[in-house]
Amino acid sequence: MLIAVSTTKPGGLGARVSHVFEISPTITFIDSDTMSEVEVVEVKTGFFGSNAVQIVLERGANVLITGMLNPMSYSYLAQGGVMVVPGATGLTAEEAVNRFVSGQQVQQVPMPQAPQMPPTMPYPPFMQQPQRTFPIPMMPPFDRERRREMLEYQKWMIEKQLEIMEKQKELLEKQLLRIKKLLEEMED
Repeated sequence: MLIAVSTTKPGGLGARVSHVFEISPTITFIDSDTMSEVEVVEVKTGFFGSNAVQIVLERGANVLITGMLNPMSYSYLAQGGVMVVPGATGLTAEEAVNRFVSGQQVQQVPMPQAPQMPPTMPYPPFMQQPQRTFPIPMMPPFDRERRREMLEYQKWMIEKQLEIMEKQKELLEKQLLRIKKLLEEMED
């Protein structure tokens, strides 16, 4: 089985397991059957972060032993079929692999858990909305006098709109006459 261990520099069996996978300077690949170091790969970091996940997936590791890692890296590794063993900070790569192979607990540092949300509290009585009854009650009809006032106002508004439209019509007719005169002058 090929085991990847995120390690501090210079890497190898004697190097310590790095605290954070994404910023570990090297990844040491170890064959668990022979307990021999297969390869030490230096992790390059750039503008978009490290390529540590890609290195582990490309080399075909079955297991990754590391300190901590972010959820996105964990997700990519899990999708690639890599078993992730976090929390091995403080051990050498060789000690971590030996513990893993023998079935002992590798985790030295407890992994932080996401904070729990407090239980929701009901709204205070002054903030609660009264329940609506359906259908929503209609407004009572206006009395005869109020309806008459509203209709008179509506009539007045329509008359004003008509006056404005008549003025616009006169202006458009004048403009049309000017255009006709200009056309007649151009023909002569």
